[in-house]
Amino acid sequence: MRVQIDQARRAACMDVGGQYSGTVSGAMNMMANAAGFVAPIVGGYLLQRFSGDWNPFLYSMAAAYALGMLCWPMIDPTTPLVPESPFKTKNPVMESA
Repeated sequence: MRVQIDQARRAACMDVGGQYSGTVSGAMNMMANAAGFVAPIVGGYLLQRFSGDWNPFLYSMAAAYALGMLCWPMIDPTTPLVPESPFKTKNPVMESA
């Protein structure tokens, strides 16, 4: 199942990002790592605030996943991040190779 999800994520990055698909993929990866950094801090705070009760922490993580699940279908992979130019531009780097 993980492989199919990862393939769908990469395909969406390529469809939306076009020539900037690496940038889109990197931004998504950065935000996921930021969430992985913040989650233990928030978890520790919630555990301290609610006297060791894990339910608020688990509910907040479930809410974050639910929000992501609701936002993902809103991504339109047919609309590129940067529209293609109607004019063909020559890339001198590619021509010299």
